[in-house]
Amino acid sequence: MEFIRAETVTMDFGGVRAVNSVDFAVKHGQIMGIIGPNGAGKTTFFNMMTGFYRPTAGRFFMEDQDITGWPRHRIVQAGIARTFQNIRLFGNMSVIENVLVGEHTNIRSTLLGALFRTPAQKRDEARAYKKAEELLDFVGLLEKKSEYAANLSYGKQRRLELARALATEPKLLLLDEPTAGMNTSEAISVLELIHTIRDTWKVAVILIEHNMQVMMGTAERIIALDAGTKIAEGTPKEIQYNEKVIKAYLGEED
Repeated sequence: MEFIRAETVTMDFGGVRAVNSVDFAVKHGQIMGIIGPNGAGKTTFFNMMTGFYRPTAGRFFMEDQDITGWPRHRIVQAGIARTFQNIRLFGNMSVIENVLVGEHTNIRSTLLGALFRTPAQKRDEARAYKKAEELLDFVGLLEKKSEYAANLSYGKQRRLELARALATEPKLLLLDEPTAGMNTSEAISVLELIHTIRDTWKVAVILIEHNMQVMMGTAERIIALDAGTKIAEGTPKEIQYNEKVIKAYLGEED
């Protein structure tokens, strides 16, 4: 069953068309990859799906509900979480505080409860803290929970971003180049973690990645974009040998 789909989604910036009538669909629990050269429209597509941009044309549907143009907080509450190409952590907050930020959409306490420290408020905070510890343990960062996020290595910061995204209890996880800047062993470790996340939480995953080794070993289906237009869709093997994809990455001799 389709979990989320895009129908002829288009994004214009002035006279520049960044995304051109793209269609796609992702099933529950599926790992979908998006590839393409720099400037192909991959991150713009994520930004439309998560409410940073409203599409110029076309619609996004989540389980047949039109979510086009929803504000970002409502999209998160509906079950869509993301990480960013450039790490966006709160460096002067502790590791566990960063994860707790991701849990704010699920906090049920009221303003009065927070002011007067009611028993319900304390229970809510205890539940959130326990869940944050479990997520940090899952991504291998529990022993770092009291450290400042800025003091983590690059690879561990990426893992912290994943934990914070999972704290929102997503049904769909959007990962924008999660292995950027990593060496091969770190990238493979993240690849394994993505599969474990999918298998543990049964979430769908859409992955943008320039590391083709990671992409081919992670995604079950891949969409290729070039200059904002979808030029191919298929299994990793089909994409690997697609002439349009090869031309987009390597060019074509005269």
